[in-house]
Amino acid sequence: MLRLKGRKMKIHVVYFSATRTTQKVCRGVAEYLGGDVTEYDVTNKCPEHDVEISQDDLLVVGAPVYCGRIPEQAARNISKFRTAGAKAVTIVVYGNRAFDDSLIELTRMVERKGFKTIASAAFIGRHCIFPMVATERPDADDIEKIKQFSERIGDLLNVETKHIELPGNEEDNYCPHKHVPFCPVPNEDCNNCGTCARMCPVGAISFTDASVVDTSLCITCGRCITVCPNNGRHFEGDMYDAASIGFAQANAERKEPEMFFAERK
Repeated sequence: MLRLKGRKMKIHVVYFSATRTTQKVCRGVAEYLGGDVTEYDVTNKCPEHDVEISQDDLLVVGAPVYCGRIPEQAARNISKFRTAGAKAVTIVVYGNRAFDDSLIELTRMVERKGFKTIASAAFIGRHCIFPMVATERPDADDIEKIKQFSERIGDLLNVETKHIELPGNEEDNYCPHKHVPFCPVPNEDCNNCGTCARMCPVGAISFTDASVVDTSLCITCGRCITVCPNNGRHFEGDMYDAASIGFAQANAERKEPEMFFAERK
């Protein structure tokens, strides 16, 4: 059992995870670390008030990567957590293309809320729009990397560290948020049960007609596909099919997790 400052750790696991892949990675890190875990799924629910994390606890926070950034909804919800000096581990999960500015964005965001980042990582998961890319990930090799990442974190829990250095642009130069022109639609198995509407993080789906989607709100996260009890939603269309082929070809080469650790003072 790893310990923080001589006691069993209290770990606060916070994640935005539309397709539950980021959830899986964050839970894996917490599991390997051990400790008393409090979990906050902020995919559909933003805390009404700021959540204060004790400076003696550890934050493990994760978000998916959408076009090189963390989702704006995720940023708003995660920013509700603050501290006066607790240590943090930041994690992003991307679909085998690139994580661009997402990891440094998430890290600097929690640091502005008072956290001290000791470790950061970018892991790979099945792509939420083009699921033929990185289909089985995180796989067994990724799980082993999660374990290795957690072991390195354990070495930094009770020491003073320097400001962590990460790849990507700093805040004023982040790559812009992009709107992807694909929205999932119902198929013949949809019975209009309303699950997708209730679980959509941005409220883009009509509660009375699941085929009605506000495309200005949809963030193409794949949440509605994942939560549908009848496998009743999917992506379709000639433009989507063409984009799928091109994206799969361009991103067929396997990417590996990247991990970053703060240096000891």
